[in-house]
Amino acid sequence: MADSETRYLDAVLTDLESLLGPGVVVESLEREDTAAACRLSLRYRLGAAAATSEGAGESVVAAHAALREAIVIDRIGLSLRALTAR
Repeated sequence: MADSETRYLDAVLTDLESLLGPGVVVESLEREDTAAACRLSLRYRLGAAAATSEGAGESVVAAHAALREAIVIDRIGLSLRALTAR
């Protein structure tokens, strides 16, 4: 992976951490490239509740945008699971 791609993924991770908010621990950000698309997968946890969100697109920028949308929805479910796990 080129240095510029590594820096971009670092910026993506920072962006996603701020989107998830306080108390959420990011475990990993993975990138998978195929001939058709780029897929980003983010694993994270809130207390005992864990989640994985994914986004795919024609480029890493499109995958990042799709991942942001998925996180907004998945974060609601994670919060409910964390609340009921107490």
